[in-house]
Amino acid sequence: MPAYLFDEDDNLQLSDAPTELNIKPEAARLPTPAEQDKISDIKIRAISGKGFPFLAYFLLRAPIYMVDNLGTDGLGDGGEIYIDPELLMNWTPAQTVTELGGLVYRWLRRHGMRGKTADDKEAWLTASAWETNDDMLSEGYEFPEGRDTTAERDGPQELAADGIRMLPKAKNHGIIEDYYSLILREKPGDNSPSPDESGGGGSLPTGSGISGKKEDWETEGQEFSEQTQEFMRRKVAEDIKEAAEKSRGTMPAEWLREAEKILAPPPIPWQKYLKSAITRAVEYVRGVTDYSYARPNQAYMAGEDDILYPGLVEAIPKVTLVIDTSGSMSEKDLGMALALTNQLLKQLQASVEVITVDSAAHVQGSTWDVKSIKLRGGGGTDMRVGIDAARKESNIVLVFTDMETPWPDKPVQGKEVIAVGIVHGGRNNRWVQEPPPFIKTVWVDTTQR
Repeated sequence: MPAYLFDEDDNLQLSDAPTELNIKPEAARLPTPAEQDKISDIKIRAISGKGFPFLAYFLLRAPIYMVDNLGTDGLGDGGEIYIDPELLMNWTPAQTVTELGGLVYRWLRRHGMRGKTADDKEAWLTASAWETNDDMLSEGYEFPEGRDTTAERDGPQELAADGIRMLPKAKNHGIIEDYYSLILREKPGDNSPSPDESGGGGSLPTGSGISGKKEDWETEGQEFSEQTQEFMRRKVAEDIKEAAEKSRGTMPAEWLREAEKILAPPPIPWQKYLKSAITRAVEYVRGVTDYSYARPNQAYMAGEDDILYPGLVEAIPKVTLVIDTSGSMSEKDLGMALALTNQLLKQLQASVEVITVDSAAHVQGSTWDVKSIKLRGGGGTDMRVGIDAARKESNIVLVFTDMETPWPDKPVQGKEVIAVGIVHGGRNNRWVQEPPPFIKTVWVDTTQR
């Protein structure tokens, strides 16, 4: 597939694909004896100390198929590995080992599953290469010529002046969804190739295990079921963690973090956690009592001294909802924020004050109906101004945001603040700023159902 690259003026262009790549790939086939000998040698090198010994469990089990005229290598949604036999014979052993490691990394991070909703396949494949390669290049792996594309080298150089998130050229290690969004924002509208023009080859690894789209040249069915693959991911993650502890092999830091995430206990579903956090905050407020003359003490109403005594009253929960409408919030993020607002209104059975915030607070007053909320904003990001703008009598403030914002440096007096972070497939986005400990935090992962 052609790759998206930024030119010297930070304009995104589609790289030229060689003419011969317009030849349609043939159906996947088993290797010839000579090709199988080369594959066996490569696998031995791949699981050696200078390769990826911690990936041996997958590499020794995954079948490798030949696809003539593919022009690249690829990964199937069942864990199958594909490669153009011409590349297999022309790449050096070290280069082929690097490519195999990159494919397994994509499999480990479920690029295919995450890419099913991506409409632009070429953009997703480029984003996949950026996420994979920047982690491997830092460890000195040898790539085939022209295959070492990274966000640092091929991405934009500076932050956009209008506040839209961009990737600084000096930084790397972003996640595939951020790279994909960046490419879609910057790519020229009329240069995208059609499937017929791009063919099945190109410089970037492809296949349903990366793009989420089944290709005609792939084998039918799946080599490994989804359940089996999840078991294999855990086994590979255990081997990665053990190798890191024993310093076996060259270990990209992001691989270890991914392994730890796979081995982490299943998280509490965010829906249940968010509902619980709101319920606890409301019950706490209702449990707070104070004396008030608005409700006189009935026991002393008929007293002989004719003195009016205050009675005990419960605090009434008053909620302010702060919605992030800055430029970094996508349509999907805003849609999730409104959906959460609708759930909140049903849970509370009461009106809430709504404030939309970018770098300024836009107070919209109280509402019972999510349809009345106008999402004003689109500039910079500072949720502190929204929290400060909450009405004085509010005792609960919920902030719906992508967490790319500064936070108060001390507790807000008289208010329980709950930060609801809207993320996609994790929170290792470099722009995320974790709220301080005194702010209760709930992470809403839109990829979890």
